Amino acid sequence: QSIGVDRTPEWICIPTIDARRGRVFYAIYDADGTCVQPPALDVIPNVLDQVPGDQWIIGGTGLRNQPEAWTHTTKKIQPDYSRYSAAHMLLPALRRYKYGHFEDQRTYTPNYLLQPHITTPKK
Repeated sequence: QSIGVDRTPEWICIPTIDARRGRVFYAIYDADGTCVQPPALDVIPNVLDQVPGDQWIIGGTGLRNQPEAWTHTTKKIQPDYSRYSAAHMLLPALRRYKYGHFEDQRTYTPNYLLQPHITTPKK
C-alpha cells in the first residue's frame, strides 16, 4: 500500500511494469484489493482510457520509467514511487504454496513475454 495515501473506496490502484516502447504490463484493482481488470499489456494512453473512477494510485516501473506519460486532464493521479523488490513477493508466494495454488506447467504460457523487436543497426 502507498504510504500517506487515503485509500477511500473511490481510489483505483494500478501497479505497472515497464515493457518498453511506450507499453506497460498493468492490472487494475479497487481500494479493497479486488481485481477490476486482470493483467494486460498496452500503451499508456489506452490504459488511461480504460481505467474507471476519478482517483488513481499508479506505481511500479511503468510509472518510474515513464512518469511524463501518466497524466490525465480530469483524473486525480497519485504516483507511488515506492521501490519494490522480490522480498515483497515472498509472503504472497508462500501463501499460494501453502494452499496449493500452482500453475499447470504443462499448459502454462507466460503472459509477459514480447516478440523480439529486431531492427537494422544504424551505422
